Amino acid sequence: MAHGELSLAEIVNYLESSGSEYQIISRSEQVMIMDAYLDVNDAMSKLGGLFKIGTVNCTLDVKDVLDEGRLENKLNSKEYYNWIDDKVRWCLSFYSDVPDFEVNIPDRFQDYFRQRLRKDGVKKAKYIFPKKVGKINRENISDDIIKKHIIGEGLEFLVSFISEKYYVGVTQEVVRNQEFINRDLCRPFQNPKESIPPKIARIMVNLTGLSAGDRLLDPFCGIGTILQEASILGLQVFGSDINRKCISETISNLKWLSETYNLEIRDISDRIFTADATQLSKYMNEEIDGIATEPILLPPLKRFPSEDEAENMLHTVGKTYETFLPEISNVLKKGGKLVLVTPYIRTNKHTERSFNLKEAFKNSGLIPYSHHNGPQFEYPIRSSVEKNKKVSRGIHVLEKL
Repeated sequence: MAHGELSLAEIVNYLESSGSEYQIISRSEQVMIMDAYLDVNDAMSKLGGLFKIGTVNCTLDVKDVLDEGRLENKLNSKEYYNWIDDKVRWCLSFYSDVPDFEVNIPDRFQDYFRQRLRKDGVKKAKYIFPKKVGKINRENISDDIIKKHIIGEGLEFLVSFISEKYYVGVTQEVVRNQEFINRDLCRPFQNPKESIPPKIARIMVNLTGLSAGDRLLDPFCGIGTILQEASILGLQVFGSDINRKCISETISNLKWLSETYNLEIRDISDRIFTADATQLSKYMNEEIDGIATEPILLPPLKRFPSEDEAENMLHTVGKTYETFLPEISNVLKKGGKLVLVTPYIRTNKHTERSFNLKEAFKNSGLIPYSHHNGPQFEYPIRSSVEKNKKVSRGIHVLEKL
């Protein structure tokens, strides 16, 4: 998983929205093991927080792996492929969150599968070495797996060590990172210092639980990144911003997206408009099914501020949030979700500061969203890759009463 708890929340929302039954067996910061029926291609095309999806073919205890005979017997009892090419390319990725792990364990799995392929008659199998070799993890990154035609034409074996269990399987699909990069860097207007990364935007859209054809609003749309990702998923998009320049750039970016991806994004110029979020209901003549937005409203920081400076900035921004939340809630339908970013500022004392909107949410008729059967999350959910930035994100998922 690319973003830890945030990725988990996205997966759970995806499964619940599609009506799939699932059971989480084990998880770590990087990997989640679950029992679920999953359309792999659909999931990877829609989710923003995953790197890989694979099967679990064999589960091993620690004692199985420490004894080479037991390891071979256990692994031999399972099938990992139903076809094989004499010149197949293959690789192995190993994941563990245990810092004092025995470093030669990945080699045991690598040696086993090398011998297994030979026993199955593959005489010229080519092993692809991982690009990143650390003390514990050995990962073949998704871009290399695509570039080297491992998916479809080769094999990647996955081994994950979580909670004293080894889970062994095969990769089925990986993320197409380049598509997200292209939507960010090839569109007419870009703002790398302030705009949200497309993958985080995709996660936020999925956290609304909306389906194709539903209406999504971003009332702080900036250059339209969230709206782009929502459009890719087939949602009807609405966007507003107080900055006229942003509206013009969003419209241009959505028109580019429509042409590039052959999408029908209806009434772009009418649905993207200049508006103050504190007066949003004046501009909206229909209820919205879901809202995803990032109204951080902080200036770019060139240095880590003092704790007093951070508190002063956050006090001002917090008051602004309190003024627009009731209006955002007014245009959201009952039962609809608001996915909202709030900022965290890291200070020169290595502390983090934010603000509490619990009362503001309550006064606006918004409550933290609770999953019906799955894990419950403590909001805001932090993105694991942003913890040391000057300003990072906390993401709330709220439901309108």
